[in-house]
Amino acid sequence: MDENVRALTAGLVPGGRGNVVALDYAARELGVDWPRDYAAFMAEQDGGEGLVGKSYVSLFAAADLVEMNIGYGIAEFAPGFVLFGGDGGGEGFAFDVRTKPTSIVMLPFVGLDDPVPLGRTFVAFLERARDQRLFEHDQTG
Repeated sequence: MDENVRALTAGLVPGGRGNVVALDYAARELGVDWPRDYAAFMAEQDGGEGLVGKSYVSLFAAADLVEMNIGYGIAEFAPGFVLFGGDGGGEGFAFDVRTKPTSIVMLPFVGLDDPVPLGRTFVAFLERARDQRLFEHDQTG
C-alpha cells in the first residue's frame, strides 16, 4: 500500500486482513475496475472504519461489497455506480463506473441521486475526507 494511503487511513480500524479473492469476485459481479490505489489498500487492509482527519469513514469489507450493493438496490436505482462505503450517516461512497478511469462520488442513501464528485483516485477521496471537504460540490481531486 502507498505510504500516502497508509498515512491517510491510519485512523481507521481495519476490517481484517486483505481478501484479494473476495475483491476480485466483487469486481467481476459488479462490473468495476477498482482504482489501483483502492485495490492496493483492500489487498492489505480489508476495509475499515473510523476517522480520516475529522471525517468518519466506513469502508466495506471485500466480502460485503456485492451484498451491500444488492441490499441498497444500486443496480436498479443508481445504475453505473458501485457502493464501497459510507459516512456513517446518510451518505454512501461509490465508484462511478460510467467514467474512465473510474471516479469516486458521494451518493445520498435516500434517493441515490445528485452524486457529489469526490475525486478520480482513492487518495483524492481520502484527502477530501481528511480536509472535511466531502460535501463541497466542486470537481477537484
